[in-house]
Amino acid sequence: MNQMTDFAWDLFYRDDRFLVYRGRLEIVASLTLLGLGAVVAAAVRAFGHHWAQAAGIAFTFLAYSLALIGSLKVKSAWRAAQPPPPLGYFALAGSVAGLLASLLVQHPPFFFMATTASGILFGGAHWLAIRQLWRAFMHLLGQRPPGARAA
Repeated sequence: MNQMTDFAWDLFYRDDRFLVYRGRLEIVASLTLLGLGAVVAAAVRAFGHHWAQAAGIAFTFLAYSLALIGSLKVKSAWRAAQPPPPLGYFALAGSVAGLLASLLVQHPPFFFMATTASGILFGGAHWLAIRQLWRAFMHLLGQRPPGARAA
């Protein structure tokens, strides 16, 4: 009798080169979902004729994405075999996006510090979502954790 292997699980967990692809997949997929959210938010603001806010949302998302992927590529973590990359990359990208968002709008002086802190919080939430949601998604597919054998 032929025994069917868990191809998806083997693809992502048995070979180090596929772990690299999984790490990139997680980041690209999560940035795609965040981008869709940013497009919807910018479209809602543009529909209300708040063009500056729509441009700010789009620019902030672009800055976050470029800072995250750029920092990962500069430090060679883009090719690392341990998904997701360390939290520091996400915090750096969030702080860059928050800093640029605070420079785009004219607000009280504490707004500068608050937007930078919220950017760091956003980067941390993005990292945690990648870390936890992928495991939950694989569990929903009926996959077993690494090292576990089917009975």
